[in-house]
Amino acid sequence: LENNVTFLGHIQGEQKISYYKSIDICVIPSSFESFSFVTLEAMASGKPVVASNVGGIPYLVEEGETGFLFEPGNYHELAKKVIQLLENKELRERMGKLAEEKAELFSWESVTDETIKLYEKTLRG
Repeated sequence: LENNVTFLGHIQGEQKISYYKSIDICVIPSSFESFSFVTLEAMASGKPVVASNVGGIPYLVEEGETGFLFEPGNYHELAKKVIQLLENKELRERMGKLAEEKAELFSWESVTDETIKLYEKTLRG
């Protein structure tokens, strides 16, 4: 594992962005997540995500479209999906592009527009 995986600990800012750009896929094996900013950041960087099917992650990751989901603790399923992406560059790139498009729905501009529409609708009754 140590020859293929680097555990970075806490990183932030420009360093975090450069790491997202340097990876092929993002793996999130959480047993609990609310709204996963790590998932959203990876997707915004155009990376497919392999993540646990918990909390808010399935709201972001569309199975087979923007990445893959697996049941928490099922590391055989996790490994199978990671290998599938590592062995198929075309699939990684397609999922990464779709992930980036989906992440755009959560940009501050998009969220602001949707909030304004909701307020306007509420005011109209």
